[in-house]
Amino acid sequence: MAATKPEKVLELRHLTKRYGKTIAVDDLSLTVCRGEVWGLLGPNGAGKTTTIRAILGLVRPDAGEVVVMGHPVGRGAQRIMRHIGATVEGPTAYSYLSGRDNLRLCAKLTRNGAEQNIERVLELVGLIEKANVKVSDYSLGMKQRLSLAQALVGDPSLLILDEPVNGLDPRGIREIRRLIVRLAREKQITILLSSHLLHEVEQTCDHVAIIDKGKLVLSGPVPELLSQTTGDLEDLFIELTGGEDGSIN
Repeated sequence: MAATKPEKVLELRHLTKRYGKTIAVDDLSLTVCRGEVWGLLGPNGAGKTTTIRAILGLVRPDAGEVVVMGHPVGRGAQRIMRHIGATVEGPTAYSYLSGRDNLRLCAKLTRNGAEQNIERVLELVGLIEKANVKVSDYSLGMKQRLSLAQALVGDPSLLILDEPVNGLDPRGIREIRRLIVRLAREKQITILLSSHLLHEVEQTCDHVAIIDKGKLVLSGPVPELLSQTTGDLEDLFIELTGGEDGSIN
């Protein structure tokens, strides 16, 4: 009996984006399947942010395309965006509202029926007991978890996380790491995350894509990539990109 082919959730097909004479993303191709956790890595100016913006339909490629759940982004974008949840540039919420009320607003903007997911998502991210507390009284870790809940309330197939553990203490980092792994394994949500914490990426992601100057340098399962170096992911990253300190802010 033939093995079932993995479901493709995200495809970047020769994605190219220019800003004047600068090529931010250069013929980038990548395929991400159901339930995989991918780390998107690269030094400053590598094209990570532009790539994420293209996936979210916030910038229009000059060439190539982004395909989500078999549908090109940019054509019928509203329907496609229902499959995507994202946290970009840190947690954002109305501080004068409770966590639950923030999710209610988010659900109304996401899609019909999303309101029924609020309690489940609050439980999932560990905020059910603090759901009626104003966000102004939340710790940074709680705000990060609320941001995740906002991204999840629409029941997405693809979750994009930009620096999901930024500013958290070790305990908070572990909590978010476990949640990401659980979402992928138990809920079969596909996750693409960018982070400057290479050790954390190594522990959280099962696949990594390293880009430099807009080009894909290397991609594949983390164990396979680590077999190509005598060190860890940070050593491999510095070797491939010429970085001096592994910083990928």
